[in-house]
Amino acid sequence: MFGDVEDEVMEEETPKQVSQPKMHNNDSSNNEDNRKIVSIFGNQKREDVGKMKVSYVSIIRPKTFEDSRLISDSIKERKVVTFSLEFLGFETGQRVIDFVSGTAYAMDAHLSKITDKVFTSIPSGIGYEDVDTTMEDASGKKSLL
Repeated sequence: MFGDVEDEVMEEETPKQVSQPKMHNNDSSNNEDNRKIVSIFGNQKREDVGKMKVSYVSIIRPKTFEDSRLISDSIKERKVVTFSLEFLGFETGQRVIDFVSGTAYAMDAHLSKITDKVFTSIPSGIGYEDVDTTMEDASGKKSLL
């Protein structure tokens, strides 16, 4: 008696065919949603960033705070950027440094102070050496030569 009921139940519970989800080719050139996503590293893949060679160095002398955007744009393009604050007042120069420091941090770049008013930003993956080449003269004062 129990064997017959189980056989009937087993026959009724046959698995149904489940349709497989369709696979889509996520080619970003044709997908409108993917075109809205932009990498801050440009078109390069993250693993290629460390293999980059420097082919361009920017030297910028900002005259207003608005020029700090030029410096930040160059940092975002992963260029070595040297900038001088000689034409700016103290407060404006401090604002430029704050703005550029944020960009350098976001891009994982190294910001280095060369003199009181000259700074250099070096992208990650670029080797650099900080060597103090000043020499002391006989009186103990430091001089360039």
